[in-house]
Amino acid sequence: MAAGAGARPAPRWVKALGEPLSAAQLRRLEDHRYSAAGESLFEPPLQLFWTWLLQWIPLWIAPNTITLFGLAINLFTTLVLIFYCPTVTEEAPYWTYLLCALGLFIYQSLDAIDGKQARRTNSCSPLGELFDHGCDSLSTVFMAIGASIAVRLGTHPDWLFFCSFVGMFMFYCAHWQTYVSGVLRFGRVDVTEIQVALVIVFLLSTFGGAMMWDYTIPILEIKLKILPVLGVVGGLIFSCSNYFHVILHGGVGKNGSTIAGTSVLSPGLHIGLIIILAIMIYKKSATNVFEKHPCLYTLMFGCVFAKVAQKLVIAHMTKSELYLQDTVFIGPGLLFLDQYFNNFIDEYVVLWIAMKLVGPCSSRVSVGRYDGFPTGHHSRGLVLTALVISEVRHLFAYIHLHDIITSGAGETDGSTIRVLAGTGPGFDFQHPLSWLAPGATPVPGNLMPSPGLLWHCTHMVHRNTHTRRNKH
Repeated sequence: MAAGAGARPAPRWVKALGEPLSAAQLRRLEDHRYSAAGESLFEPPLQLFWTWLLQWIPLWIAPNTITLFGLAINLFTTLVLIFYCPTVTEEAPYWTYLLCALGLFIYQSLDAIDGKQARRTNSCSPLGELFDHGCDSLSTVFMAIGASIAVRLGTHPDWLFFCSFVGMFMFYCAHWQTYVSGVLRFGRVDVTEIQVALVIVFLLSTFGGAMMWDYTIPILEIKLKILPVLGVVGGLIFSCSNYFHVILHGGVGKNGSTIAGTSVLSPGLHIGLIIILAIMIYKKSATNVFEKHPCLYTLMFGCVFAKVAQKLVIAHMTKSELYLQDTVFIGPGLLFLDQYFNNFIDEYVVLWIAMKLVGPCSSRVSVGRYDGFPTGHHSRGLVLTALVISEVRHLFAYIHLHDIITSGAGETDGSTIRVLAGTGPGFDFQHPLSWLAPGATPVPGNLMPSPGLLWHCTHMVHRNTHTRRNKH
C-alpha cells in the first residue's frame, strides 16, 4: 500500500528533507514525457556520427549502462588531472590532457546515444531521463575543473572561481526554464559546442603545454588564458539571456506560473544560496581555503549543486513544488559558521568534514519506496545514481588524503583519517583504485562506498522486487 494512505500528511519541513514521493507524484512521474526543442550548430553533423556509433552497441546493453560508463570515463580522466594539479597552478604531463580530451569526447558520444539506445530497445522511461540528467550534473562540475586545470587558471583565483561555478549556474538555469515552460530548450550554441571547445582546449594543452596559456598577446597585453574566459563570459550572456527570456515571460501554469503552479522565480533561491555561500566563504576565508584547495572546494559545492539540480529535475517531472530546505546545505553551512566564529577549527579540516557530510546528503535522492515503484533496471539506475555520487566523493578523498598525512594530521591523530575516510573498526577494506594514492601505499581506514548506503540501496531494490513478485 502506498505510504501515506490513511495517515496524517507529513509536515512541510519533513517533506523538504527527503520524504519519498507521494502516490500522486509517482503517477505524474509515470505520465511524464520528455519534451525538447531547438538544435545546436554542431548537432546535425554529429548526429551522423552518433547514428553510426549506435549500430556497434549491442541490444542487450541498457541505456543507463551507456550513460554511466561514459560518466565514469569522464570522471576518471579528470581525477587523474586533479591528482597532478591539486591547486590548478601546476603543469601536468602532456598525456593527462590528451586523456581528458579523449574522456570528454567519449562521454559526449555515449551521452548522445543513450536515448537512441532506449528508443531502439523500447526501454524509454522517465527514470532514464532522471538518471541522464543526474550524470550530466556531475559531469558539468568535473568539466569545469578539468578545463581550469588545462589553462592553469589557478594563477587568477577570481577567474578560476567564476569559471568553476558558471557551468553549474548555466546548467541549473537550463532546467529552471524547463520547470517554467515544460520544454527543455537548446540554443544554437549549447552544451555540445561547449564540450567541443573544451576538447580543443585539452588538445592545445597536450601539444603546447599548459604554460602556453601564460603567453602574453602583443598589443592586447593580456594572457592567452583570458581568451577562453572571455568565451565563457560570452556564452553566459548569450545563454542566460535566452533562459531568462523564457522564465520572466511566464510559465505554462495557471496565471503564468511554473508547471507545478508555483512562482517562476522560486527555483532561484536554491542556486542563489549555493553561489552566495560559495562567494562569502571564498572572500572571507582567513586561510585562503579556495586558493589553496580549489578542486576540493569546487567539488564540495558541486555535490551540493548536483543534488539541488536533481531536485529541480524531479520537481519538473512530477509537477511538484521545489522546497529550499535540504540537508545537503549542512556542509557549506559548517564552513560559514566556522568563519563566523573566527575559524575555531582549521578551514581545511572543516572543508573535509563538509565534503564528508555533503556526500551522503547528496546521495539521498528519495524517489519512493512504494509497492508500485518500478523494478528492474529502472530501480538499479536510481541506485547507481546514488552510488556514483558517493563514489566520486570517496575517489576524490583517496587522491588527496596524502595532504592530510603530510601535514601531520595522519601522524598525530589517526582518528582524523578514519573520520574523514568514513570508516571505522570492521571496515578496513582495500579500495580497488588504491593505486592512485601516492606511492601506492595503503592508507589507514581505506576508502569504500558507505556500507550504510550500499545496504539501503540493495534493500530498497530487494524489497520492491520481492513485493512485486508477491503481487503477481
